[in-house]
Amino acid sequence: METVINKKVLYSCMIEFSKKGVTPIVSIILMLMITIALAGTAFIWISSLSERGRGGAEGDITDLERQTGSRFSVLKAECNSTSEGVELTFFNDGNSRILAGNAVIVIKRGGEVLDSVIETSWPELSVSALYQYNFTTAANLEHGRTYSMEITLPGSVAGSSFCTALN
Repeated sequence: METVINKKVLYSCMIEFSKKGVTPIVSIILMLMITIALAGTAFIWISSLSERGRGGAEGDITDLERQTGSRFSVLKAECNSTSEGVELTFFNDGNSRILAGNAVIVIKRGGEVLDSVIETSWPELSVSALYQYNFTTAANLEHGRTYSMEITLPGSVAGSSFCTALN
């Protein structure tokens, strides 16, 4: 008789265990699904922010170009590691003049800002005009290394160029 009672107790414990086991399994599955959904939502949100950060500025420049027709090209960019000098030749290839005012040139290497040059007396550039601009940088240019330059001319007309430092 004792064996029968143990079997009944054992059977009732198994039923209770299996009833309790369903809830933790379901809750774990639900938690995993919620976690995956949140991770996916965060990934999509962060991706859209980074795309907006990259493409947003370019979109603004494109809109500005459409409205004003202002844009430029850097025809020549030379960096000298001995004199720390930079020589840039600009060409206004837009369909309107670039106004006189403040210009900013940011020199970078691998995304790190090395120097910023602010020119407060940038001249007006008429359509198809060339302008040569020379400056000395505090960036400590190293021979053979490539540097990028982000250039913003008056009227928020922006562009970029690069140079490899030579002697």
